[in-house]
Amino acid sequence: MLNIYNDSLISTTGRHGSSISEQRVDELDEACLDFVRAAVVRKGKCNAVDVGGYTGAQSKRMAKLGADVLLVDLTNQEEQISKFNKGHKRNPIQFVQQDVETVDWKSPLDCVYSQRMINYLPYRPGFLLLQRLRKAAAPGAQFFISSGGMKTEYAADYPDRDKPVTDRFSVLSPAMAEKHNIKSPVCLYDEGELKDITQRAGLKVLRSWTSTFGNPKLIARAP
Repeated sequence: MLNIYNDSLISTTGRHGSSISEQRVDELDEACLDFVRAAVVRKGKCNAVDVGGYTGAQSKRMAKLGADVLLVDLTNQEEQISKFNKGHKRNPIQFVQQDVETVDWKSPLDCVYSQRMINYLPYRPGFLLLQRLRKAAAPGAQFFISSGGMKTEYAADYPDRDKPVTDRFSVLSPAMAEKHNIKSPVCLYDEGELKDITQRAGLKVLRSWTSTFGNPKLIARAP
């Protein structure tokens, strides 16, 4: 098994780790779904984005609650998203195969969700991504963000672990890269560092925590 949660290794691009959201729903996922559910009840709609969501497991959960979702990923998920949409009276998920750094985020966004994607960007591009998403967010929109963490097992021998977060961007050790199928360079964060970059991007952090596995997670709100 991949970790203490008994997750299996379900490859995404072959370089960007395993798809966890297809195997279980975690605390951040649940908080996101609670927010979407409440937004749909309150406003009758919810415009959400799933940033780097692979097959769109969370996109589908949000869509079933009534959200209109933009799923962005490097892998081609067009066929299965089309199949999902055909099972609904509307087309709740729009899929775009694109690098997240080049996406023109359409406002107003009510919900931004991204699990363990920001760590595949160097610090500065990660900051700019959060900033662009914040500018596209409606007042009161909520962000549900996590990152690969400095307290994970693969951070123990991470080559850039002693560098400031602004300078981290390295491949994992060969053993950890193979075990976790993370072959691309990563910028790992601790909880305080993920909070800081989020706040610098203009968002208010409502809550943050570190998972048992060691990944930082947070919920933030747009002004």
